[in-house]
Amino acid sequence: MELKAYKKLKPERRLSLVWSEGTFVDSYVGKRLRINLYSLFKFFVEVHYNAESNEIVDFDAFVEGGELDFHTRALRLDNI
Repeated sequence: MELKAYKKLKPERRLSLVWSEGTFVDSYVGKRLRINLYSLFKFFVEVHYNAESNEIVDFDAFVEGGELDFHTRALRLDNI
C-alpha cells in the first residue's frame, strides 16, 4: 500500500493496519507524551500517547522529514 492510499483510510483502519502489519522501530518517552514509531509498508507511522492515561492522542504517517529525523538522531551507527 502506498502512503497516499493509507492516508485516505478511516483512522480506525489506519491504526488497525499499524497493529496488524506494522513493525515497532523506536519509542520516545517524555513526562506527558510517549511516541512510538512503526514501519509499515514503505513508510513510517508515529503514534502519540498521553503518558498518564496511555490513550492515543494523535498519529501520522510519513516517508521522511523531521519526524523521522527525531528518531534517527539518537541512533549510533558507528557500531554497524
